[in-house]
Amino acid sequence: MKEYRKILVPVDGSKLAGKAFEEACQVAKRNHGQLLLLTVIDLTSFRGTASASSMEITKELQKNAQQLIAELEQSTDVPLQTQISAGNPKQEIIKAAEDFDSDLIIMGATGLSKLGQWMLGSTTGYVVNHASCNVMVIK
Repeated sequence: MKEYRKILVPVDGSKLAGKAFEEACQVAKRNHGQLLLLTVIDLTSFRGTASASSMEITKELQKNAQQLIAELEQSTDVPLQTQISAGNPKQEIIKAAEDFDSDLIIMGATGLSKLGQWMLGSTTGYVVNHASCNVMVIK
């Protein structure tokens, strides 16, 4: 049975991301592993704009991401690192997994996006198909 010691958990504040975080904590405890807790600020909708309103929205998203990370950090005793990235979530998750040398990515089947729900086949599907490590999808 494979031991997963370096587990990436992308979180966005959605219910399934919370369930993925809980599962990741359990897997890390069983395997004496550590987590990389990642939040990605999706900047794809701001491409080509540098307006004051988009800058304010980005600052608000950064503040929300920091708050989410802090809340999750306080809720576990599992060793973890945190990272807030900005860009395309699909690409940022893959990059973070490679940089962290992840054994496993645990993520929700769907999550929040600027317009509501991500669909499996979008971010999650992309990660499943492009990650160099195993991916566990939580429903």
